[in-house]
Amino acid sequence: SLAVGALDVLPGSDVINYSDATIYVGTGEGNFSGPDKDGVGVLKSTDGGRTWTVQTLPFRGDVVGVPGVHRIRRLRIDRNVPGAQSVWAAADGGVYHTADGGTTWTLLTGLPYSGAPASAVFPGGCWTEYATDFAVGPVNAQTGQPALLAVFGRVNDATCDATPASARKNNGIYRSVDGGAIWNKIGASGANGFPAIPGSVGRIALLLAPSNPKHAYALLHNSTNGNSLGIFSTQDITAATVAWTAGSTTNSQSSGLSNCNSCLLAVLKRQLAAPQCGMFWSEPKGGMTP
Repeated sequence: SLAVGALDVLPGSDVINYSDATIYVGTGEGNFSGPDKDGVGVLKSTDGGRTWTVQTLPFRGDVVGVPGVHRIRRLRIDRNVPGAQSVWAAADGGVYHTADGGTTWTLLTGLPYSGAPASAVFPGGCWTEYATDFAVGPVNAQTGQPALLAVFGRVNDATCDATPASARKNNGIYRSVDGGAIWNKIGASGANGFPAIPGSVGRIALLLAPSNPKHAYALLHNSTNGNSLGIFSTQDITAATVAWTAGSTTNSQSSGLSNCNSCLLAVLKRQLAAPQCGMFWSEPKGGMTP
């Protein structure tokens, strides 16, 4: 059977049966566990799932000679672009994008990517980079561009490097305000309330509050013991300087947080939940409500 790591749907005119919905499915099980299943790329349907086509991505593992790294952890359709033509994939090796509905996919070299040279914007090393989440944020009324948010969260150190923890130096949250050409880290290095990186920061999941997409939540995995470093939030993901607040740093997960399928965050009845990760709940107070 084929493992599925991500899915996004854009409804058409039929909002009852979704018979003309456009569906993108990211294959592969990217949960950083031993039995993870590899993927084949992206599956796309434009008729609500009756028929499918397979789209291949230029996975960096194939370029740098690392087999079995074709897993997609998040797919996001940019709903600001008609026809589900613009789609972003957080996957093994980096972040990939299509602007033509999946006919062609490209690797974003302005973000960390596997095998990135010293001259790259975010240099890499002997390890594989893992993009773990992606979000399309609010549109800037002046520029017409949405805030794009890419998340990297490698779990393990790399014994191939003299400083093993260097393999997690590119972990963090990145933002682009120009359509994906230029990216800057907005969650990293102990700045503005975000935990120091690499430190013990592993996998990261990101959620934009449905009621206010400027309000973002980040769930952080502890790479040292597999537990949680906590849930951090910011009131304005579009601010020039993004400030983060630790809403909960209670270590309430005994193990396996990195193995959750993107450690999905959800807002349910004004409470924040991580339903795939042993169920974390927030109280509707202390700045944690959307």
